[in-house]
Amino acid sequence: MQFRNLIFLAIIYLGLSINTSAQSSENNRERRFNAAIVAGLNFSQIDGDAIAGYHKVGMSVGGRAGIKLAERWELSMELLYSQRGSQSPLVKGQPRGLKYHLDYFDIPVEINFKDWKAVDGKDRPFMRAMIGAGFTYSRLFRSKKEVGGLEDPAGVDDLKRDDVMFQFTVSFYAFRYLGFSLRWGRSLFSMHKTDAFINHTLNFRAFYQF
Repeated sequence: MQFRNLIFLAIIYLGLSINTSAQSSENNRERRFNAAIVAGLNFSQIDGDAIAGYHKVGMSVGGRAGIKLAERWELSMELLYSQRGSQSPLVKGQPRGLKYHLDYFDIPVEINFKDWKAVDGKDRPFMRAMIGAGFTYSRLFRSKKEVGGLEDPAGVDDLKRDDVMFQFTVSFYAFRYLGFSLRWGRSLFSMHKTDAFINHTLNFRAFYQF
């Protein structure tokens, strides 16, 4: 299946979830579908580029949809714009030694377990804690490499356009509709055609659920 078809299906799924969630009654205690907007930061590194540490900081924004499978279980899918890569630490008075800036479209899919029952001010129930695990399919659509502060166009020719990551996520709902999460992700395969380059990402984000 082509990537644009996956994007189209993800948009349809998110749209249906938002519409269903918006039409749900405020008194509905057992909403089957939910949708959320998410925004946060990625802290990334690449194993194999001779740089250690999560020094590359980038955005992660998009939408999330979930479907309730059981009282404590939920299946979720997201559509995200995600900035990843790596960079060497800054040394005062010198240009940065090496930097990879990679822009991806991500489609994460997770199975989630919820716990810690709570109620809001209107006596509506929700779960405060959620842990999830799953996979992300990523499509690289823009890339840039800099060496000594200068762009190296040929340095990105051997990067693969497709990437698959395993991920683990921990989330906390401060309120019924507002929460925060921490996600760790690692590529299952090399993102480079000839060298062993492995994406690693730590993601901190907030989400507002409809």
